[in-house]
Amino acid sequence: VTSARLTPKVVLETLRTGDRAHPLLDAPASSLVTRHPSVSLPPGSGHSLAVEFTALEYAAPRRLRFRYRLEGHDAGWVEVGSRRSAFYTNLKPRAYRFAVQAAGRDARWTEPGEFLVFTIAPFFRETTAFKFALGLT
Repeated sequence: VTSARLTPKVVLETLRTGDRAHPLLDAPASSLVTRHPSVSLPPGSGHSLAVEFTALEYAAPRRLRFRYRLEGHDAGWVEVGSRRSAFYTNLKPRAYRFAVQAAGRDARWTEPGEFLVFTIAPFFRETTAFKFALGLT
C-alpha cells in the first residue's frame, strides 16, 4: 500500500457567517474533484465566521486529526485534533486564504492542496473613497 493511498482527502463543506450558510460542495462526496472555492461575503461577515471541513477516510475515520490556518491571521497551523471546524471573530474586510490538512492512520499530514479563498467586503465607511471624502470636508 503506497503512502498516497493512506492519505485522506480533505473536503471543505460549509462557510458560515452569522446565521447564513454558504455551501462549498456542489457534488456528492464520491465524485469530488479537488477545487478551490472562492466566496465573496458582504460587509460585517467577519464578526462571526466558521469553516466546516472533513476528510474522506473510510478505514479509520476516528483516527483523523486536523489542522488549519488562515493566512495573514493565524501565526501558524492550528491543530484541533478531531474537531472539523474553524471559528473566527472580528476579521477585517479583505481577502483571505483558508487551508486545512488532515492526518490519517499513517499520522502524516496531507499536502495543503484544498483551500478556500474568501473576501469580506468593507462597509462604505471603511473604504478609501469614504476616508478621502471625509478628508476633503
